[in-house]
Amino acid sequence: MQVSGMNYTKFINYISTQQLLPSVQTIANHLNLSNRKIYYLLQAANSELHSVHQPFLVPNLEVTGQQVSALTTKLSIAATNEYINSYDRQLIMSICIALPLKKWTLSEFQLLFDVSRNTVLRDISELKKRQKFKPAFSKKMVLNLRNHYLIY
Repeated sequence: MQVSGMNYTKFINYISTQQLLPSVQTIANHLNLSNRKIYYLLQAANSELHSVHQPFLVPNLEVTGQQVSALTTKLSIAATNEYINSYDRQLIMSICIALPLKKWTLSEFQLLFDVSRNTVLRDISELKKRQKFKPAFSKKMVLNLRNHYLIY
């Protein structure tokens, strides 16, 4: 599991300053995030630690220097992606669906946007709600996509 973004960076920076990993509620209050988001970030960090054969982060247990080193190293290597809002993500999804030679799956959209399965399902549902949702593809749209904005 790869997580990118400012929340993950804040989470790693916060736990690197702690001797014992605080409770989820304490971390959530300190970072001004929901408990659910903290569990997700903790799961992502533990996945990274598992990949380098380090023990998991567990609330009220010591945060070792090796764990912090592994997480900050992975963090510095990870690409920093800008956040894509749901409308832009839906526009990109409509373009991907319109491509004639590729059949897209939910998991491929999850990996492409680094979002959950429910987010992909919600985006598809929003696309279906649009009365004139017909996948369209044009050179103008692709050109604008490369410039990070779409004219739809």
